[in-house]
Amino acid sequence: MKEKRILIYRLGSLGDMVVALPALHLIQKAFPKSYYGLVTNFPVNSKAPTAEMIFGRGPLIHDYVSYPLKMRKLKDLFSLWKKIVSWKPDVFIYLTEKRGILNALGMAIFFKLCGFPKLIGFPLKPSLNKNLWLPASRRYESESSRLLRFISSLGTVDLDDLKNWEMNFFESEKNKVTQILKNLDPMKSYIVCSIGTKDPLRDWEEHNWSRLIQQMSQKYSKQYGLIFIGVSSEYDYSQKFIDLWAGSALNLCGALLPRESALVLKSATFFIGHDSGPVHLAAAQGTPCVAISTARWLPGIWFPYGQQHEVLYHQIECAGCQLTVCEKYKKKCILSIRVEEVMTAIENILSKLSMRRL
Repeated sequence: MKEKRILIYRLGSLGDMVVALPALHLIQKAFPKSYYGLVTNFPVNSKAPTAEMIFGRGPLIHDYVSYPLKMRKLKDLFSLWKKIVSWKPDVFIYLTEKRGILNALGMAIFFKLCGFPKLIGFPLKPSLNKNLWLPASRRYESESSRLLRFISSLGTVDLDDLKNWEMNFFESEKNKVTQILKNLDPMKSYIVCSIGTKDPLRDWEEHNWSRLIQQMSQKYSKQYGLIFIGVSSEYDYSQKFIDLWAGSALNLCGALLPRESALVLKSATFFIGHDSGPVHLAAAQGTPCVAISTARWLPGIWFPYGQQHEVLYHQIECAGCQLTVCEKYKKKCILSIRVEEVMTAIENILSKLSMRRL
């Protein structure tokens, strides 16, 4: 029987890709033993990794068709069309952010012209272009849940099952991380932290991080090591906070690819960071997270998935603004989060972990 060629359309950065993992596992379940390709954008920011750095090649994604966002010229669209047609796809699956019904319809027409015999997942209903309100939890559905509604015709997967977040690590990645972690005190568990973010709005700022790391050091440095992850441009900034830690610590900013960072996170006691890509990477490994969040999205949509996390989110009057720069309220949502609140969140996570071990 001929191998099916499945092409998936997904745009975005680290967090956008990670929250799509359950949907990719559902696609694999619906079309087993197929060849999977991903149509995606080139990174729009120097801090953003490529999709291939996140998924690797196989078994979830075997091939990539990348293009620049905001293509204005017909020759650019024609070039993308040629790339897709040459891929000879059997099925196209639309799996991307909310862009409205008209945009989805236009994309459906474009990809139909690319020769796809079967299109799946185009959000041509209003309910698919928004995250549903969940009264029981008093928050909106996660982006992972909304993506699964796109492709509900393919079946279902359990978001609470970590197998559906599996990134299929390679032995070479595991061996590299094992060697790196030998540089920490082998008798200690460790905490992972990331202070980087692409958007100024999400930055909790240096004075808050300094106070937090100092307080964490006083309370936890004898028991835990501390690891910072991020891109190379965040190395010097992270080193300021490592220097405040009294115990064993590693600055791995720039030393790891996203998949390798995920393996470091997999063995961490907990993760602490902004509402950015690494928090979703940690949640995908089942690692409890302390997420210091803006209110740029409505509550729940971009929270790390799972019940084991502590999300610090202040819902102020402008919640859901989706801004990347805040001039009117001066980042009130994130800067109103106090160091004491974060310390309490850490204590809550450690208490839950302690109860689980009993």
